[in-house]
Amino acid sequence: MNNAPDMNAIAGVFAKEDAEKEGRVAKLPTLKVNEELKSFLDILTVEERKGLEADLLRDGGARDPIVVWKESGEIVDGHNRYEICRLHGLSFQISEKSFADIEAVKRWMLENQLHRRNLSPMRASYFLGLLYNNTKQDPTKAKEAGDGKTTAEKIGEKFGVSEKTVRRAGEMAKGVDAIGAAHGAISVKEKIEQIRNKNQTNYTYRDWE
Repeated sequence: MNNAPDMNAIAGVFAKEDAEKEGRVAKLPTLKVNEELKSFLDILTVEERKGLEADLLRDGGARDPIVVWKESGEIVDGHNRYEICRLHGLSFQISEKSFADIEAVKRWMLENQLHRRNLSPMRASYFLGLLYNNTKQDPTKAKEAGDGKTTAEKIGEKFGVSEKTVRRAGEMAKGVDAIGAAHGAISVKEKIEQIRNKNQTNYTYRDWE
């Protein structure tokens, strides 16, 4: 009696699965990827991406929608979820948001990160500083007519820290970017690692009050 597996049958099962997967992928929307936006914030490590992939496979798709810049069709939030869902033919939803320009997109991305509970103190400080530096360079945002408040005051009120904290975060962000650029660091993770290696700073915005 031959108990060997029927390789043709097994191949047929895999072929069917591949066809079904290709059909699902074909039905998923194809979104635009702007590399500047994709690399603006953290780039996942191999282990972090594997963890996200396992979560998406377990859930059968992305729970949180992929945020897209309405005017350009480019992904603003959810690059990794989008790539993994496309790879495995998993479902995802899209949420469109309007932005005046790419700098407005970046400010939204920073604010979105700062509202996340799992953000480390060092990253929170860096993102707060980036938001301040980015906003104060925009003449339409720096000081609105009749408001009387500085950019640092407005951001501080929004995130529950002092104006001084926001300004110091801005200086810290400049230092992180400068050291990162000198060492060819691109991602936030790489930049902060360079800071730690040089022992340039151990403070976080929660310590500056």
